[in-house]
Amino acid sequence: MSERLGQNFLIDKNIIKKIILAGEVTSSDIIVEIGPGKGILTGALVSTGAYVIAVEKDEKLFNDLSIKYKNTQNLELILGDIRSFDFDHHVSLLGKKYKIIANIPYYLTSFLIRQLMALSHKPDDIVLMIQKEVGERMVAGSGDMNLLALSVQLFAQVKVLFGVSKVAFSPAPRVDSVVVSIIPKPVSILDSNDIEDFFIITRSVFQNKRKMIANPLAQVLDIEKTSVYDILKSISIDPDIRPQELSVEQWVELFYATKKIQK
Repeated sequence: MSERLGQNFLIDKNIIKKIILAGEVTSSDIIVEIGPGKGILTGALVSTGAYVIAVEKDEKLFNDLSIKYKNTQNLELILGDIRSFDFDHHVSLLGKKYKIIANIPYYLTSFLIRQLMALSHKPDDIVLMIQKEVGERMVAGSGDMNLLALSVQLFAQVKVLFGVSKVAFSPAPRVDSVVVSIIPKPVSILDSNDIEDFFIITRSVFQNKRKMIANPLAQVLDIEKTSVYDILKSISIDPDIRPQELSVEQWVELFYATKKIQK
């Protein structure tokens, strides 16, 4: 993507090497790169022998990349917005597992994470360069839980691999970055049919995260607070606890306990 679309181009070759190592990229891999920009990471990826599918929204950058890599057999360049890219269709045509590796624009992070976690044909591994603050929120545990961490950790194991200074980019962003690894879980602890209802509840409760959980939960479920107390006590959760103090597992247990009451 171009600078006007929020892209800061990675220029530090050492960081690029670390990203390749983090993704454990081999010649047998299929890699989807999001927003290749000027193609520095792209060049490192194709040099491993992996088959790279690079999706670029900016037409000028796409044309430049097409010229730069016109004789590269293991690179497929696609002009388009990753938000409308059909991962399931495109990657399944290749009939193999795949990985996602990218330095993504900060404004895309939350949407893209939700999109990737909802895929039916999930990648084996996702290695992303994201804003440091967002990466730290993503790996938060009980005590500092938030909606982003919950939406990722429900479906994947996530960890921060290493930090990246703002000087590794051109133009330099205002903040530092981190590289994270997101490995989708083979089986989610939340049934796919319940995902929408789960996030209706959690999103509403986290809007009042400073309050004790019983109050916003009673509001979103439209039931008496005494009934909420009964639900919480039945699964050994303190009614005076705040939303950020629950673990991912406790949130799922709480959701299914509320479903029983609503039936």
